[in-house]
Amino acid sequence: MNEFGYVPVDAGRVMSADISVVVQGPLYRTDGGRPNIDVCLDAVKRVLPDAEIIVATWSDEDVAGVRAHKVVAIDDPGGWPDIGGNVINLQRQDRSTRAGLALATRRWTLKMRSDIILEHAGFLRRLLHGQRVPAECRLFESPVAALTLYSRDPARAPALFHPSDIIQFGLTEDMKAFWSGTPFRSSDVLGEDPRFGLIRGWLGFTRQRLVPEQALMLRWLASNGLSASLSSPTAVSVEGAQMSEQMLLANFRLMDARDAGVLIPPHLLRSRVAIATVYRSSEVERIAWQAFEQPRRRLLAIWLRKYVLFATSGYWWVVAGHLLLRRMAPGLVAPLRRAYARALLGNVFRGGLGGPKQTPSS
Repeated sequence: MNEFGYVPVDAGRVMSADISVVVQGPLYRTDGGRPNIDVCLDAVKRVLPDAEIIVATWSDEDVAGVRAHKVVAIDDPGGWPDIGGNVINLQRQDRSTRAGLALATRRWTLKMRSDIILEHAGFLRRLLHGQRVPAECRLFESPVAALTLYSRDPARAPALFHPSDIIQFGLTEDMKAFWSGTPFRSSDVLGEDPRFGLIRGWLGFTRQRLVPEQALMLRWLASNGLSASLSSPTAVSVEGAQMSEQMLLANFRLMDARDAGVLIPPHLLRSRVAIATVYRSSEVERIAWQAFEQPRRRLLAIWLRKYVLFATSGYWWVVAGHLLLRRMAPGLVAPLRRAYARALLGNVFRGGLGGPKQTPSS
């Protein structure tokens, strides 16, 4: 049993024959800059040789030769264009994941993207709720494993209700519950006007009312009768901060990608300043204890980051620079963003983010 009992604990390994693997999204067969479906499935079969493999993709993808037990190809619902060139792919992820989960027949399910490579089965644990987790916080029968990568720590960047969706592993019924509910509409995540505030914004030039991870978690909480809402992606309230961390850390096991056995594609590792805003697995137990035992102290840390210490965050400076360029020299935004992206990607290929060294063909 862990020290505090508020985070999930291991209860032994699950055999690969008990697992359905849902690989969802585009197949990336024409994109030479990232792993594609064939590389992904080969790795799955090496690590989980007896698993049921399900591929859920779009009807316009070439599925010939896809080596999976089941393939479902649905109409691509398209993304929602945000202001500034970003596209919100929430409904694509939601619909493809649900289509794959509908075909899962094993007791446990791993949901993953088609550009993810499994190196080993570190994520593959049967999990129990911590001994001290209150019954009302146990929304899953067994906690779901997710990555620390892009599970935002609100004391580093003020984003509540933000578990990573890169991979998730849990009981199939729990996974179906998390991904069920009313299909999303663009108005669920996009508003009318861009947010410019340098302190309250934190996301840059965007119309997002919620980011996709937040929309997914809030829908799941609502399906369990828990009322939670955000007026903006970086809204922080006493009740919201307490519910966010208690529910997230009680129901998800956050793992580093290396420990989970997951090789992350370079494009998800581009931004060092964004990666600096996520939970650290070594700190999760302490943060979980604070979330339950000292929630106001934890809230103080979150508020200090948002309103007092924001200028000490590299992430905030990148966002602030983007917003100021939009105001003062909008013609420079696109070329500078391209140059910044190239520099970040080159840094990843040189192993500059502390991860395994990768090449564009890996």
